[in-house]
Amino acid sequence: MRSKLTHRLRQIYKSLFFPPFVIFLAMSCVTYWSWRASSSSLDRDIHTVTTAREAAAQDIIKQRLNTFEQILLGGAGLFRGSDNVTQNEWQEYVATFHLQARSQEVAGLGYTQAISADEVPTLTQSFQEQNVDNFTIHPSTSNTTLTPITRLDPYLPDRLGLDMSSDPIRRSVLEHSRDTGQAALTPPVSQIQPADKPSVPVFLLFVPQYRDNVPADSTAERRAALQGYVYAGFYTDDFFANLFHKTANDHDIAFQISADNSGQEQVFYETPNYAQLTQQRDRQSDTRAVDFYGQRWLIHYAFGIDTLVSEQRRATPVWTWIIGLMLAFLLADVIYLLLKARASELALQKEMDIDVAKDELLSLASHQLRTPATTVKQYLGMVLQGFAGTVPKNQIALLEKAYDGNERQLYIINEMLHVAKVDAGRITLAKTETDLVALVEEVVSEQQQDLESVGHSLKMHLPKRPMLLSVDAHMLRMALENLLSNAIKYTPPGGKLVVSLRRKKTHVEISVQDNGIGIEAEDFPKLYKLFTRLDNKLTQTISGTGVGLYLAKHLIELHHGHLRVASIPGKGSTFTITLPDASRKS
Repeated sequence: MRSKLTHRLRQIYKSLFFPPFVIFLAMSCVTYWSWRASSSSLDRDIHTVTTAREAAAQDIIKQRLNTFEQILLGGAGLFRGSDNVTQNEWQEYVATFHLQARSQEVAGLGYTQAISADEVPTLTQSFQEQNVDNFTIHPSTSNTTLTPITRLDPYLPDRLGLDMSSDPIRRSVLEHSRDTGQAALTPPVSQIQPADKPSVPVFLLFVPQYRDNVPADSTAERRAALQGYVYAGFYTDDFFANLFHKTANDHDIAFQISADNSGQEQVFYETPNYAQLTQQRDRQSDTRAVDFYGQRWLIHYAFGIDTLVSEQRRATPVWTWIIGLMLAFLLADVIYLLLKARASELALQKEMDIDVAKDELLSLASHQLRTPATTVKQYLGMVLQGFAGTVPKNQIALLEKAYDGNERQLYIINEMLHVAKVDAGRITLAKTETDLVALVEEVVSEQQQDLESVGHSLKMHLPKRPMLLSVDAHMLRMALENLLSNAIKYTPPGGKLVVSLRRKKTHVEISVQDNGIGIEAEDFPKLYKLFTRLDNKLTQTISGTGVGLYLAKHLIELHHGHLRVASIPGKGSTFTITLPDASRKS
């Protein structure tokens, strides 16, 4: 097994395909690395563009929230500077920022006072003194610390007294803001509404406000110094819609925002074009986790890739593959053709040398064989004719068999001599006006004994009148004899043969048809090769040299004619000689 593999590898190594294959493999490797470099460069370009656009979107959100943080910090300063900021003073403060244009996104700006349950009566009485008779802290809870709304813009009486810490989510954010001293953002929550009103998703930004001139450096100090919170509430959908109103109809960017609550996502906004863009095949997706005032938001981006880089730039990796493989194929093909041409040149030269040697040997051998064979024929003929005395009857049969064998040998030698002359170009036709009808009849008559010996029947379709044509009768006879002899030999006993002669407009056709074993189509090119015999079930039992059809074809071509074959395996073959008829040309 190992020796066979080694032998096979050596064959591959010596094959003409091996050098081109190595070249193709090397070029393919270069193409692959070029493609990788081009793809990496394209990915970097896309990443640069998407990162810039993601950063721009995040900056828009941060800037808007930072703007409100500054407003709230100013509000905290307002409450720190005065022990009693009235509702009118608070509304005047808010009015200075001209937030009317943002009324759709801003649910309200207000102040929640941090009090204990014991301070509720005092706070209620202070509102009654301000002629707010229906002030109550709601909803009722068991919390010891309350954060009711005491100032609000726009002013909504039913929201005064709303306890922000009654909701666990809001209370957690309030405590975080209190303990850190920093602004804090709630996740999207439902706006606390009376039972008869629908809930609306909002999120709130709180800024703690501590008592003035009281230490607030540590967590414990900040808890003790807490006075309240200045806050801003935002309608979730309107807040982002106003920020990204231009993005809604864009085909290049869309995003979805969700709150990351302990590993569980809560989607609270997506641009109107997000679903459509995420369904596109050519898109780029990315997810960013962004912290906004203690809240982690996950922003899922979707980009139309055709707007990130040009179509030409996107096609670069593909064209790298195509051009690289084309160059690899082209270079390998050129190398193969050069090697093949050189191999063919060497093979042709070698074949020519062999042919010359073969022709010389064939000619020499044929001449040397022909002389003794002719001598044997003469002496055998003289013996059979009684020149050496009366031959006993029991020896005549033996002498006749020897004579016939010598005749076959002379026929083969003559064929080989003609082959040598054909290959050497030394045959000159001696054309004469010949009656083809008579020639065909003579050839058939000469082989009548062979036909009868195998039980064949033969029909001739010949013109009733002589058909004259200028040909070398001897050479044409040799070709026709070969075709008829093959038809007889390669047709099983009891076969049917047909010999036809027809005159067409510009040529004459002589055909020999049989119903023998036939010829496979792939074997047609082998028919006319010198010393080549087809492999079939009759080849082993029929003698032959493999020169007959080769010689017949060349003799016919010397007449400027053609020899063609039509065959169906198992049904028979038809060989047709076509000879030009100069007398019929116009």
